[in-house]
Formats: sequence, C-alpha cells, structure tokens
Amino acid sequence: VSQSRYSEGGSYFTLKVIQNGPTVKAILEVSTGAFDLYQNNPKDILVSFDGSNLKKYPMNEYNSNFRDVVYIGNAKEFVSKLKKASNLVLHIPMIDNVVEMSYYAEFNVEGLKL
Repeated sequence: VSQSRYSEGGSYFTLKVIQNGPTVKAILEVSTGAFDLYQNNPKDILVSFDGSNLKKYPMNEYNSNFRDVVYIGNAKEFVSKLKKASNLVLHIPMIDNVVEMSYYAEFNVEGLKL
C-alpha cells in the first residue's frame, strides 16, 4: 500500500505499508528535503488518527546514506490504528540547511486496504 500527500515547502510525503506475514513495516518518504535524524537528538513523528490526541512514533533510520526515507517505529500499533482510521495527520521533523522545522501532512486513509 502506498499513498502520497503534498505538504508545505513543495514536498510530497509517501507513506508505504509493507506486510509480509506477521512482519509489518511502515515507511515514510519525502520527495525533497531531509528528515531530522541526527542521532544526538532523536526525533519523533507526531501522529493523529481521526483527530485524536497527538501520539509520538519514533523515526528510525532506513539507510545511513539517505535522509529522505525513514521507518516509523512501533509499526504494528501504527498500522493497526491506520486500518481503523479515515484521516491521518503527521507532524514530521525535518531539517533544511541546519534549520529544524516541522512539516505537516494529512492523508485520507478511509477504506484503506492492507
């Protein structure tokens, strides 16, 4: 399953869910920019399902050479909530020329088939 969403700053975020038997991975990609993954200050993605309170999910490095793809931590819980939701909002820590910022992306996930 893959879905893309435009965000401020001219970036597209793509959310991918990969399920292979009991193993579930949630991957977030950005078209331009870099996730804020500096190891001395780990960041979380703030997530809201259907307007719920924001919940933290860790961003895990996908590949040490690239900062445009991350794993969303606690993937089983994340995907379980995603299956029941109709709206997903992400507040994503990004970095641009050493300036930290938070991007916002909203996905319509109603009827999502996994």
